[in-house]
Amino acid sequence: MKKYNSWGYKEQEEYEAQLKIIYSKSWRDGLESAKVDQPAKYSIYGEVTHRGVENILAAGRQYFDDPNGVFYDLGSGTGKLISHVALGSKLSKVCGIEIDPIRYSKAKKLIDSVAFPYCTPSVLNEDMFESDYSDATVIFFENTAWAHKCFKEPDVFAKLFSTVRPGTLIILKQGAPILGKTWPVEIETSYGLTSGYCVIYRLLDLDR
Repeated sequence: MKKYNSWGYKEQEEYEAQLKIIYSKSWRDGLESAKVDQPAKYSIYGEVTHRGVENILAAGRQYFDDPNGVFYDLGSGTGKLISHVALGSKLSKVCGIEIDPIRYSKAKKLIDSVAFPYCTPSVLNEDMFESDYSDATVIFFENTAWAHKCFKEPDVFAKLFSTVRPGTLIILKQGAPILGKTWPVEIETSYGLTSGYCVIYRLLDLDR
């Protein structure tokens, strides 16, 4: 898929054709996990759907149209979200963080099968709590399995976002009181429709 400066019927057809490749795999493919030396939470799996990602892109369009923008998906699974975001945005960098080696490998294969008009997404096989997000402008964290722990242990939440710059857009599936929501966005997942929350990270409540 060639880089384009305008969007017409041809570009829309190419976009939809690449999305068909991305969503041709079942979310159940992500259920396979190495489960070696990992917390039980890493074995829980779900995905944002095609419609859910489109809603995210629409809600945060000013961020996703930024040619200098950088997107991270924390716990990126088999790579559908980062692939869709890379296709539907003008960001300079799209990156997934996935600790499970099996899901990481599947994400790499998916990325290799898709043609991207702007940036090609990358995926890192590492612990999201140890990653550096200092260049991020948008972060997606499907925090269902972690929400309770983050609320009860704010130091865990603080560590996760300790490298994030002020003004970064963070999209959570469950709103975090430590940040406060700014507007809701419908995020459809493989296990239902829910309201996620877009928040502007201001570093107000974290001990730096």
